[in-house]
Amino acid sequence: MLPMTQTVQFGIDQFLQHYTTYKNKRIALLCNAASLTAEGMHSRLALQNAGFNLIKLFSPEHVFDTTGADGAFIHHNMDKETRLPIISLYGDKLAPSAEDLADVDVVLIDLPDIGARFYTHLWTMTHMLESCCEHQTPVMVLDLPNPFSHGLNLAEGPFLDGSCSSFIGRWNIPITHQCTFAELALYFKNIHYPTIDMTCVTMDSCSCII
Repeated sequence: MLPMTQTVQFGIDQFLQHYTTYKNKRIALLCNAASLTAEGMHSRLALQNAGFNLIKLFSPEHVFDTTGADGAFIHHNMDKETRLPIISLYGDKLAPSAEDLADVDVVLIDLPDIGARFYTHLWTMTHMLESCCEHQTPVMVLDLPNPFSHGLNLAEGPFLDGSCSSFIGRWNIPITHQCTFAELALYFKNIHYPTIDMTCVTMDSCSCII
């Protein structure tokens, strides 16, 4: 008998397969260089190759290609491969403006995480959720694995004192939270953004023969 292996389909893979009706939508993508499909293709290229109408990119800390130094001010740019504008959310602003979202039908969030409160990608996501809620722009969180996730009972570290809120810890969660971004987005929706038009595209696993 041939051996079986378990593979994980990320949120982007699920979106590409099951959300084809969005091909007529004007899509913005919040991502960085590690935003990949399960087969290793960058999400922005996978979307374009599949015929989705991707019109702009948003980038977190470290620049879109992750070459920026820690804490470095990031300017807006242009993606050399797709010729799409890249709007930095780690420079003169932390959240997209009304103008940034005016020509967008839906924002996709496809960001990797390491499961720690100090990781700024998490808080960039919250600022994006906040802006999408304020400007009534639908948003979809494409889930990715949390490499530190083993169960909420294993969350570690003190909770954040509200008086110490910053961009490396905006809200009251433990240092290692054990959650994926989609799980946190649903939690934040209930606490902070109850009226947001948000969809979480979950991961899926399947067995295949190798």
